[in-house]
Order: sequence, then C-alpha cells, then structure tokens
Amino acid sequence: MLMRFVCAIIFVFALGAAGVGFTRTGPDSGRVVVELKSGASVEDFCSRNGLRLIDSIEGGALLVEADATTLAQAAADTAVASTEPDLPVTLSETAVLDPAVLALLNPDMVNLLKDPAVVSSGRNLFKKTMVTQRGLDKIKAEDARQLADGSGILVAVLDTGIDPTHPALLGASVAGFNFVTEDTNTDELSDLPPLAVEALRTSAFLNPAVLALLNPTTVALLNPAALPFLTAPPLYFGHGTLVSGLIHLIAPGALILPVKVFDASGTSRSFRIAKAIRYAVDRGAHVINMSFDMDAVSPLVSESLDYAADSGVILVASVGNKNSLVSLTFPASHRAVLGVAATDREDRKARFSNYGTAVKVAAPGDALISTYPAGLYAGIGGTSFAAAVVSAEAALVRSKSTAPADDSVRRILDTAESIAYLNPGMYLGAGRINARDSLRRR
Repeated sequence: MLMRFVCAIIFVFALGAAGVGFTRTGPDSGRVVVELKSGASVEDFCSRNGLRLIDSIEGGALLVEADATTLAQAAADTAVASTEPDLPVTLSETAVLDPAVLALLNPDMVNLLKDPAVVSSGRNLFKKTMVTQRGLDKIKAEDARQLADGSGILVAVLDTGIDPTHPALLGASVAGFNFVTEDTNTDELSDLPPLAVEALRTSAFLNPAVLALLNPTTVALLNPAALPFLTAPPLYFGHGTLVSGLIHLIAPGALILPVKVFDASGTSRSFRIAKAIRYAVDRGAHVINMSFDMDAVSPLVSESLDYAADSGVILVASVGNKNSLVSLTFPASHRAVLGVAATDREDRKARFSNYGTAVKVAAPGDALISTYPAGLYAGIGGTSFAAAVVSAEAALVRSKSTAPADDSVRRILDTAESIAYLNPGMYLGAGRINARDSLRRR
C-alpha cells in the first residue's frame, strides 16, 4: 500500500484468512497467531506440536513459530480455537515522490519554516509559526485552549517513538514502551547514528540555510554541515515526534504515552499492534492515536480495540492517503474508532486523503508544521496528522467532562461543521471538527 506525507499508511500482505489454518506466503510465514480453547495449557500445546512460543498476550493469543508442515498440523490440534496470520505491516514511501506536488515545498511553507521566532507556551518553547499556523485556525484551536488544556489526560501514540528532549516537548510525555526492541527506550534519536544526531542538533541551533528533503515527504531546514550525515535517513524517522507535537500544541496539559510499534523504516506487525493497544489501555490511556491504516481486518487487533472501547478509551485512526473511496480501511472502520480524513485550509478534502464510509470525521491535515527530532520543525501533511488533531481535541473534551467516553465522541461528532457542499461526492463523515464548539456544548 501507499503512504503520503509521512502518514502511516499500511500495506498488509494477506497471509491467510482468520480461522483454523493458515496460508504459507513469504519469508515470515513461519509464524502464526493462535488462540487456544479455555483451559488449554500453552506449554503442553507448544510441546506436543513442536512449536516455539515467540510472544503472548496475557490470557489471550499466542505468537508461535515453526515450519509450514508443523504449523499446519498444529492448526488441527483440538486445543485450537482459532488462528490467523501475524500480518506484516509496512509503511510505504512510494505515493508522493514529486516535490512539485508537495504543499510542504510551496514558498509560503518554506518562509514559515525559516522564521526564527519562538514563543513560550507554558513550560515549552514553540516555533511561533507552529503556534499560529492557519490550518488550526479552522478548528478554533486557540479558543479551545482557553476553555481546556487536556490536563489529567493521557494520550497514547502508537508510532515510531518521540524525541522527549525537543524544546517544545519537554515534560510533555511519560515513560512508554518500545515493542520493537522490547524495552523502555522510545527516543526516536536512538534510530540514528551519533554523528547524524549531532548534525541535526547543530542545525537546530545555527542559522538554517539549506532546505533539505529529509525523506520524500518531510521537509526541514538544515544547516549545510548536517547534510553529509543525512544522505539516507530512515524513511519514517520523526513520524512519532511530528504526531506528538501536534497533540501537545493543541492539548498542552495532556501527557503523551509513546508506544513504539513501528521502526524508523516503517514496519510493524498486527500481533505487536494488538499487544500495544492493550498495553496502552492498562497504562491508563484515555485516548489512543493510531496514525496508520490497514487493508485487511485483523480479528486479533479488533479484539484489542474492543477491549479498549469497553474500558472507556477514545480511539482515533487515520483513513489513508490514496485519494480513494474507502469503506473497510482498518482500524478506522472499526465500530468504536474515529476514522479521520484530512482537509486543507479551505475546508476541502486534502488532495491525498481517502474518503467514504470509513470516515467518521475530518480535520486539518495539509500544510501543517510540527516538531521534528533534535529541536527541528518540519512541514507535513497527511491523514496521520489529521488524526493527531482529532486525538488532541478528544483530550480537551475528555479533560472537561466526567461523562463516559461515548459522550466525548458524540460531542466531537455533533459539533463538527458540515463541509459537504465544498466536497460533492466525497463523504467526510460528520464534517470538519470544531474544537472550541465541542467544549462549549452542554
């Protein structure tokens, strides 16, 4: 699948249908997700079938490994309730490669990135042009911040991590978990070699004189000294910091729980995502931001989403960037998830955004500015960032109300502004959000 503007659009190689049995496809088909019947012993099941237990979700699914023949035989074991593939999930960077079509590179955006002015906002320093960006004026973000700031709310960001040392993000996050390396290091800067990190930091403090394409869809201003170290950065390096920056800008009182499920090359798996959702719920997250989308429904991920919804968590996901009609894009199409499309600064559907019945609501997602690792800022666009804007609104609404999460979701949908007349033939759910009005509604 394709991904535009660094939004986590996901390509799922279908390995087989849910249910007992699996299909061997590709080099990683030696792993399968298994759920056992109640009372079955995991140890006995793996032992008698010659399976290696790779991972497990407490009280639920197992991730096991073996050769194809062994797995096929194990699927017929009477202790098995169901199986499904551990779907490989890859973020593709092939959708937008032509800089001529990127809003990031238009002269207005370049000038905004060059503006050196910073402003103090609470305990943080933000680039002034990020705080005053026009795209967020549409949702009355500044007015909303006068009514609520998200205090007391924890927003889990399932992504590539975060740079907690960015001047705009100091103190904005809590310790999270890295499901890629199975440790607590969620610092995105760890994905780069030390010389590259130092070059980025140098660019943040010296006069930026060069506009560099850090990857095909993210642009930041760098000092020339940094360029030799950044000729081939990981394609998705910085994505989690970009998403987190928008959430923190709109809901500065909320705390971000970084949950690293994608590496800097943009790859993950459905088992990892399912486990991460449950982790976020158990850590007390009130909102979970999922800036990715899949073409295939994973029953295992669906179970985790149900668990989150039943626990009162607001779930937000992007609907993708193929400029296509979508109805089953997952997890946005899940019953409990707010699927988010992207709009531009004129309330028209962003040219890359998907649309259709998978969309519950729309939000600004084109020509935005957010935080980039090592103290930098970048111009961005994509449904990933529209989802971040909605997650921030959810944090604001949730912080002001003791009502159930469903009430917060209704507020977001009921106060969205209809923009159907500007987007004929392109369904965008309830319309474009209005953060201020969602807080004023009684």
